[in-house]
Amino acid sequence: MPTLTPRQATVLGALAIVLWSFSVAVARRISEDIGGVTTAAVVYVLGALLCAVVQFLRERRLPDPRRFSARYLLVCGALFVACLSTFYLAIGMATDRLQLLEIGLVNYLWTVLTVLFAVPLLGKRARPWLPVGLLLGVLGIALVITQGGGLSAAGLLHNVLSNPAAYGLAFAAALSWALYSNLCRRWGAANGDGAVALFMLATGIVLLGLRPLVCEPANWSPRTVLEVVFLASTSTLGYALWDIGIRRGDFILLSATSYFTPLLSTLVSCLYLQVMPGPKLWIGCALLIVGAVLSRAAVTD
Repeated sequence: MPTLTPRQATVLGALAIVLWSFSVAVARRISEDIGGVTTAAVVYVLGALLCAVVQFLRERRLPDPRRFSARYLLVCGALFVACLSTFYLAIGMATDRLQLLEIGLVNYLWTVLTVLFAVPLLGKRARPWLPVGLLLGVLGIALVITQGGGLSAAGLLHNVLSNPAAYGLAFAAALSWALYSNLCRRWGAANGDGAVALFMLATGIVLLGLRPLVCEPANWSPRTVLEVVFLASTSTLGYALWDIGIRRGDFILLSATSYFTPLLSTLVSCLYLQVMPGPKLWIGCALLIVGAVLSRAAVTD
């Protein structure tokens, strides 16, 4: 890979956030035809193949696990697989649309946890106002995701107690991705190319193994195939760019920028699924901006 400056790597990492904004709306549309676990399994196997083809065309070689340190490959790979597997299982266990919104809210805590974990894992220093930035980020995420619904603390608690496995899996996914992002920076920064292709292949294999355990529809159509290819392409490129950003760019700036992931995802979902955004979305946007700025300013080397 050509040598990149930290600024260029950060910009590339930020592009991943834009690409991921398509994921929720398109994945939701596909899952109506073939189910959530099937969608994820096909997307990640196809994504791994796309990564391998691109690398072969560029470098005339396939991804080789021997090029990476054991702890980076095994620990970061396990966290990657754990995050995506637990998140899609959580989606499949949701009992209704409101629970899907709440599970999304729990999962997007990875954006806040990534900044928080950078202090102990990467040796960053936190200023006193970091908790304020983190809290504003959480409130902004809540407003953005629930701008069309009626989420409340009492309702959330009731649903957690009624379906603890789904919420527990969603939190495990958020925790896994925050740890993955930090440990990739700590252990994988020396590698020019990351192991995203290998991580995606492992995720696809695990999800294919889980597929017989769930009951899902199989209503394939030309539109479904096109959407699967689109989602696999954008997700793959997004993971590859995020990997470059977290390993070689401004980690804290990129982590704070990730606060905008739920905002962009909600905007795209409103357009793609033809849902009108409400005023809470714009209030949530303002809180996300303030929270991101405070969090970036509160963590230093």
